[in-house]
Formats: sequence, C-alpha cells, structure tokens
Amino acid sequence: MLRKSLAFVLAAVLLCAFAGVGAEAAAVEKTIDVIYIRHWGHPPSPEYEYKVDLKEGKLWSFQYEVLKEDSALRDKTAENEGFVFVSDLDEDKIEVFRRKARLYGFDQWREEHRHDLVQGGNCWQITIVYSDETEKTMFGYAAYPLTWNQMHDAFEELTGEKILMGRYWAANLIPIFFIAVPIIMMPILLPVGILQWIVDVFISLWTRISS
Repeated sequence: MLRKSLAFVLAAVLLCAFAGVGAEAAAVEKTIDVIYIRHWGHPPSPEYEYKVDLKEGKLWSFQYEVLKEDSALRDKTAENEGFVFVSDLDEDKIEVFRRKARLYGFDQWREEHRHDLVQGGNCWQITIVYSDETEKTMFGYAAYPLTWNQMHDAFEELTGEKILMGRYWAANLIPIFFIAVPIIMMPILLPVGILQWIVDVFISLWTRISS
C-alpha cells in the first residue's frame, strides 16, 4: 500500500513538472507575426517606419518628410495602416529569420535602453505583435542591446533593406569607458592613495607625540 502511494505521488510530481516545462516552453516559443520598427533623431536625421509582416510575408514602409515642419504623421486608420508596400518576403528567409531571432533573443530584449550622457542621440522603437495578439514594445535612446548588430544583419538578409540603423559607435564606447578608465588609472591612483594614508598616519602620530 505504501509503495503504491509513493508511486502515485512520484507520478503526480513528474506530471506536474513536465506540465510546467511544457507551459514554460509554450510561453517562450510564442510566434512573432508582425514587427513594427521606427527610427528618429534630430534633423536632418531621417525618420522612418517599417512593418515587417512575417505572417503574410510582406514588407511595408513609411518615410517622414523630416525637413518639413508640417510633415504628416502616418495615418494608422488608413488602408494598410498608412504604410506603402515595398516587397514580398521569401518564405525560406522568414524561417531563417525566425531561427536567428530566437538565437539572438530578439524578443527578450529589455523594454528600455538609454544612454543619457549622449546628447542628440538617435532613438528607436520596436513593437512585436505575436500570434496570440499580445504585444511587446522596446525603446532605445543612443543605446542598443548586445545582439543589435546580429539582428541588424538578420533583418537585412530577410528584407534586403537596412531596417535597423547602424549601431551608434559612441554608445558602444561609453560602457567600455567606465570599465577601462578605472582599470587604467588604478596603478596611478593606488600609490597616491597609499601615500595619502601614510601621510595621514604620520600626522596623526606626530600630533599625539607633540601633545
């Protein structure tokens, strides 16, 4: 009787574990249907939007007239959401893109990337629409995810267009700067710190002796 009870409990635990893994995998493997990409910055930087429709296999775009103050915004209520058709997407390339998007954790990017020390940096916004109609929006100001360049190439291979702007080189250097400078300065600052400590100890001892 005890063995049967233990076996039943073990089976229930294993069933729950596998069910949990299955549910987690299903949540992670959500299918991306559509990707909206927008870039903008200070004039005369171009401001544009792309709609990459993986489900229908189509690429759409919208270009803002940045040099005109009365440049019209995209009318999302218009036909095709105000986008202009660019090209059809190859089915094989779509599957390759999906694999690369999973490999580079495209839809796992943080929702916000910022480098506030950069003045006049470019901005980007990406909205992912899944097959279950849920959405995820990611934003960046002069800052980019680690796999941005890989996805830049993946989008270009899929569409033949530079959907993602090139990664801003100064933004890449800022994290390196904050890491490299202390390391470089350490051999200089450390002896100075030790010297200051010796001077402080000497002054403290001299004050005690003198008093």
